[in-house]
Amino acid sequence: MTHVRLRRLLKELKEELVRLPDPSPESRETLKTLSADVDTALSRLEATDAGEPDFESLEERLREAQERFVTNHPSLAAVIGSVLNTLSGSGV
Repeated sequence: MTHVRLRRLLKELKEELVRLPDPSPESRETLKTLSADVDTALSRLEATDAGEPDFESLEERLREAQERFVTNHPSLAAVIGSVLNTLSGSGV
C-alpha cells in the first residue's frame, strides 16, 4: 500500500467530515469517532516507529459510516469508498 495515497485520502476524509452540515446527534457521535480514528491512523502513518495503524478496525468503522451516510452525504460516502478501496488494495 502506498502510505502517501492513504495519507492523502485520510486527510481528504477529515476535510469532508468538517464540511458536513449540522448532523443529527447520533450522526455527530459517529463522525466524532470516525474523525478520531482517522487522526490516530494519520499519526501512526507519520510516526516511523509507531507501527502500522489498526487498519482492520478502521476499515470496519469506515464501512459502517459509508452505509450510514451514503444517502444523505454522498460526497462523504465517496471519500470513504476511496479510503476503503485503498485499504482493500493493500490486502487488509
